Amino acid sequence: MNAYEIQAYVLENSIGNLYWKGRDGRFLGCNKTCAAVAGLASPADVVGKSIEELFFHILSKEEIQKLLETDESVMSLGVEKIVEEVGLDSGGAPAYYITKKSPIRDHSGDVIGLAGVSIDVTKQKEAEKLKIDFIHNLEHDIRTPFCGIVSMTEILLHQEKDAEKKLLIGDILSSANELLDYCNSVLIFSNFQKNTQKNELIEFDVKKLLDSIFAMQLSAAKAKKLYLELTCSSDMPKMLVGSPIRLKQMLINLVGNAVKFTEKGHVKIEVQLLPEKKDTSVPEKCYVAFRIEDTGIGIPREKQHLVTEKFFTLDQSNTVSHKNSGLGLGLAIVKEIVEDFNGELIIKSEVGKGSVFTCIIPLGVSS
Repeated sequence: MNAYEIQAYVLENSIGNLYWKGRDGRFLGCNKTCAAVAGLASPADVVGKSIEELFFHILSKEEIQKLLETDESVMSLGVEKIVEEVGLDSGGAPAYYITKKSPIRDHSGDVIGLAGVSIDVTKQKEAEKLKIDFIHNLEHDIRTPFCGIVSMTEILLHQEKDAEKKLLIGDILSSANELLDYCNSVLIFSNFQKNTQKNELIEFDVKKLLDSIFAMQLSAAKAKKLYLELTCSSDMPKMLVGSPIRLKQMLINLVGNAVKFTEKGHVKIEVQLLPEKKDTSVPEKCYVAFRIEDTGIGIPREKQHLVTEKFFTLDQSNTVSHKNSGLGLGLAIVKEIVEDFNGELIIKSEVGKGSVFTCIIPLGVSS
């Protein structure tokens, strides 16, 4: 078998749907899997055909139009794209695909077509849906009963006069609240995963938002005798445009974490406008840095890239007492929100000295 025959064999028998097209959008070739999805016996039957000719019986006009727009974008801009697409598998069943499309260039660097490879991720999507559905069942099956337990235990705690019994009821209430917090964290994260909390862009008063965060965390800071400080740069516009609900959730997690893992010293919330990052082509857009500084336990350098991963906690390896343990979703939620804003998350930390979390978020300026 010569080199050409080997290449042809590899292309035709590769995993996933592999194909390549000319600049006019017509297929120049594909592998056997791709031909089977189109309902054809051989890759040779695909050559010269367009998307419309191959998939009109499989996909809707809207889905075909979306494929055409993606292809044209890849070839006209000359950039690679990874997209999620819907279609059918080789057996005719509905399927989801992750597709990578790359421009093909000639010796002069001009784009003359595109190459695409699609991997069937239907089973993964179904497993993800089952996982998310299971998590959402927590809302009724677990969270609702725990809310009742917490409420009734609080009543018993206030009514009990015996000091020893009061102490035991207090422990029950503390444990129930901890489990309820875990459940709430999982539900919040799953909401982000399902995109049920969209970035609804509305006007909001940034100072009022910050004041509400400060008020929420003040009692917890005072209980630990921590100094809680809030500063906002004087050049900050009064009204910004963005998603205040998600910004608030981001800050609640960051400030709450800072208070939780700081035993003495301070927690500072600093919010600044970043004029050096101003986009002159979009004058109504600004960049705001939300900086949370604490004098807490700090994060080991080798663990800093892991703290935003789901279910990662430090207490197992960083001498944190059990009272500070958590489910490990707070910073994962922060990461999700920052990425959803197309922002930037910067972590600086030193064990025993504290941490600084900075979220740089692009926001609109209200007219």
